[in-house]
Amino acid sequence: MDFQMENLELLCLVCQKPSNGMHFGAVTCRACAAFFRRTIVFNTQYECLKGNNNCIVDNRKKYVCKSCRFSKCLKVGMTSEKVKLNYDPILSMRELFDDYSEDSTTSSSPSYSNSEKEDDDFVFNFAPKSSNKTIAIIDFSDVTKQIEYIFDSNEEKNHALDFQRNPIIIEINQMEIFDMINLMKNEIIPKWTRWINSHSLLKSINKQQKLQIIRNSWNILHTFERLYITSKYDGFSKSNGILVSDGLLWICGRSYYNISSISEMTNKYFSKLFDPYLQRFHDEIGKKLYELKLADEELKFCLIQLLGYDTTDLTDKTIEIIEELKDQVANEMHYFYSNDFNLTNYSCRLIRLLNIVKNMKLKMGKKMVISVIMLIPTLFMVLNVPMYNIAKNNSRAKMLPIFEKWHNCAVLNYDFKLAPKDFWNSAEASFKECEQLIGAPRSLNIKKFQNGDEDKFSILPLRNIDYKSAKGNFVTIGIGKDITAESAYRNVSRMTKFFGADPIFMDNYELYSKIGLYFPLAIGASDGYSTASVLLNNTYQNFNVFHIDLIYFFKNILKISTIENLWLDNEYAEYDLLEYFYKNGQLDQNQITICQFNIEKNPNEKQSFLGNVIDNHGGQNSVDYFLAVQPYKQFLNGNSDQIHKEDYYDSNICQIQDWNQVETNTIPNEIYHNSLMNMSVAKKNILFNKTPSPFSAFAYSDHIGVTLTSERNFSDVVFCRYYDCKMRELIGKHFVSKHFPQSTVFCGRRKGAEYISITEKLEDEAEFPIKIIRRDFKKPPHFLTVCLAPLYGDEPKFLQIVDFIEYHKLQGATFFHIYVRNVSNYDRILLDDYVRTGEVELIQVHDHYWRADFMWHRVQINDCHFRSKYFSKWTAFIDIDERIEMKRYPELRIVDLLDQTTPNVSTLHFSIDWIIKDQLSPEKYINDSQLEEEMIFRKFTNSSSKPDTYLQPKCIIRPDRIAMMSIHHPPAVYDESKISIVNHRIAAIRHYRNSFHKLFPKSVPRMVKYGPFIQTSIAPWISRDLTRNILKRIKYLYDIEIPSIDEQEHCYAREGSKMTLCGFEKTYSGRLRK
Repeated sequence: MDFQMENLELLCLVCQKPSNGMHFGAVTCRACAAFFRRTIVFNTQYECLKGNNNCIVDNRKKYVCKSCRFSKCLKVGMTSEKVKLNYDPILSMRELFDDYSEDSTTSSSPSYSNSEKEDDDFVFNFAPKSSNKTIAIIDFSDVTKQIEYIFDSNEEKNHALDFQRNPIIIEINQMEIFDMINLMKNEIIPKWTRWINSHSLLKSINKQQKLQIIRNSWNILHTFERLYITSKYDGFSKSNGILVSDGLLWICGRSYYNISSISEMTNKYFSKLFDPYLQRFHDEIGKKLYELKLADEELKFCLIQLLGYDTTDLTDKTIEIIEELKDQVANEMHYFYSNDFNLTNYSCRLIRLLNIVKNMKLKMGKKMVISVIMLIPTLFMVLNVPMYNIAKNNSRAKMLPIFEKWHNCAVLNYDFKLAPKDFWNSAEASFKECEQLIGAPRSLNIKKFQNGDEDKFSILPLRNIDYKSAKGNFVTIGIGKDITAESAYRNVSRMTKFFGADPIFMDNYELYSKIGLYFPLAIGASDGYSTASVLLNNTYQNFNVFHIDLIYFFKNILKISTIENLWLDNEYAEYDLLEYFYKNGQLDQNQITICQFNIEKNPNEKQSFLGNVIDNHGGQNSVDYFLAVQPYKQFLNGNSDQIHKEDYYDSNICQIQDWNQVETNTIPNEIYHNSLMNMSVAKKNILFNKTPSPFSAFAYSDHIGVTLTSERNFSDVVFCRYYDCKMRELIGKHFVSKHFPQSTVFCGRRKGAEYISITEKLEDEAEFPIKIIRRDFKKPPHFLTVCLAPLYGDEPKFLQIVDFIEYHKLQGATFFHIYVRNVSNYDRILLDDYVRTGEVELIQVHDHYWRADFMWHRVQINDCHFRSKYFSKWTAFIDIDERIEMKRYPELRIVDLLDQTTPNVSTLHFSIDWIIKDQLSPEKYINDSQLEEEMIFRKFTNSSSKPDTYLQPKCIIRPDRIAMMSIHHPPAVYDESKISIVNHRIAAIRHYRNSFHKLFPKSVPRMVKYGPFIQTSIAPWISRDLTRNILKRIKYLYDIEIPSIDEQEHCYAREGSKMTLCGFEKTYSGRLRK
């Protein structure tokens, strides 16, 4: 059912377009609701286009893969049970709709035996033949021309079908088959061509594809419309007939065609064969239409659902556009029902219509002889003259075993991880062995085409296919004033279209124009003005030329998405283009298919890069090599000593660790994140950062979490950009994501990515990439860690820091993430020493945009949440002046409380006790007694006595089960986990609150409200151990043992210094006094 919520600004959970309310259990747009409804009613089974059930489904790509779109519908909560099939809310509206009967049979229907209805062999085995005579030949050659004329003229712009509103009905006794054929050729097919051509979405489809839609759909569209017209004007009540045209009524059992001129079959036999099928359409489709009394708008809706029901030879792009048209008309139906009937709950009515459409498809899909006359498959076959398709199933079935045999041989006999030097020395011989095993090039029909200075190879279609008439696209990048090989290829495939690009116009234009289209362009990995090596005066010279991006060249200039052959010979620029061929690279992302390519490699500083391509694709079925590449020149000259593979290390090669071999293209919990995003949960957008400003990055098992210092651009689309160990960008590997939660972007994993950056646009210059930190641990290495809020301000902190760390170590914490804005050099000595002993990680908070020191707190909280994820089971978020304390059971530690916490709890929420701190901490250590006297837990004990559960609480969380974290609590959690409020009498936070606070002057008056204040102390055992541990660490660092003057003089002498300590003092003491 549909419940409208148009006043809520929510996005569709499936495609992220603006939603229109709750549909079938989830907040979606009408288009996705219509798609789900169609899928359930038609019981459609889809297959994933990529085969991994992991396609992107969003506003831009929701039509690409129906399988993944339907899976996402189910994932967000849409259920088939809520697609009601037996209730129509419009049945009584304005007497337009009558009661609906599920029974599809009627007592007036003629009776036929099962054998006559169902036995297809009856047609062929028992058909009586008429006397031998000359059979007329039907010429349909002019129909295609008429269809193309309509496409070119765009003469019809009205979606409405032209039919007679009050026809004078004449019953047919006998109709000549040629009269029906002429009616089809001159009226019926042109009418449906105009109707299909009238839809603006279909205008973007090329002429051949529109012609294919006509071939596939006109039969079913015309039949359905005739049944609709019959239901409207004959009503299926006056007779047992169907209006075959606006004024001609065919009566089942009485009317018949005279087919003697085109068939040896007798008219009587044909009628006996034909009428049962016609009767089924009459009873099971026509009567349903009569009972529902469709409006014209509903007819259009049904016809659009039937459009393209047969997808034979339709491209994925055409099917995508038809799906978009179906969604568009479903949206229009909303306004039709809302405006004409003031009705919002119309889903069941549409389901009724879709059931009729489903039944119609089933009828048309069966092997029925009704096609012979009413639908005339002869015309369909004439219009549908097979065009050559290089990927026919028959051809593919024969090629695959050969390919698999070669592929298995290559994997077994060749190491795809060889260094470049080894690769080029051994590749050709290794591949030749596999070619001999499968009998290549013979078994694969591999042909060699010779140019002036090298050979090109191509796998041609199997010999039993006429490949001379094959249509395809052939692209040459880098013509080099030589088209000998291209001309030879053209001789064996005359229908292929040739496109060539070379920046040197002279000679190349004249040559290539003989076989195809020439473009005076340099093609590269990106747009821009840069150096290219071009053939000029018979030598290759470097010139600055304007380059066109390869994807732009294919999509926007050539306007093609499938290239049967690509010959790439663009002199050193080939290396930058190789990443386009990676699996899920830019070619895949732009849905561009290259069936075969030849590439000429040239030696330069990037020579190892091609080896990386082999490494990326070796053993996969994404890119494979049937023939060894013939080296143009030796990559490495001189002595080629034997080098062990495991010892070989090139300065250009990145050693990819085992944990960094992962590639992912989805984000976990994406649906939940989108719902939180739609509700603007924890949205701030306070500061003025103009760029994302990446701060930290953490690689989890299936995604990367990137934290930002920016707090703007909540929910905006951003691009994750990846870099290898040399900080070289992995071109074509980017990932599209959104800024969510605040100051966070989730990205997919990329093999070999060591660094990452975030940009708002793909063409933006990236800020400095940041190192990706490993966090894919199966079990967290720590049980309890602590995140300390940023340290800043002019109060000395060494004593607070050591007290904080040593106290929580006693409570069971084993690691501390400490964020630093600014501290004194004296304080930094202590922090660095904890880093030295492996107990602390220091994170400096800073970027190139202004903010006050205290404004870093939210960035720190967010970053430490993702820093702790899978690094620790539990993490405490507290400030430098806070201590978590066990109260009722002081002999226990915090980790003992965590051990007793039930598994479904993700957050422990602690209230606070305020302890008045009315003096500053000491600047430096003087002696033990001074330090003990200044220890915070000894000096400050004046405590509040009235707890407030929700006043500035602090939390210990399970980082992996928290969706987002704020200063005082998590705004969202995963897995319906619970937030447990800890009883104040059991445990609380001791907050040593400064009474002279400069930033928040209202804090003291607020604190006083929670009196009367009483004297409290920490547990004796903690006081004892904490005193000992603080003294030990502080004395080790600051109680420096200074040797005597003589001993210092001796040290100077041992270092060979001529300047003694006394001499130094005599020389410089006067200057220092001045």
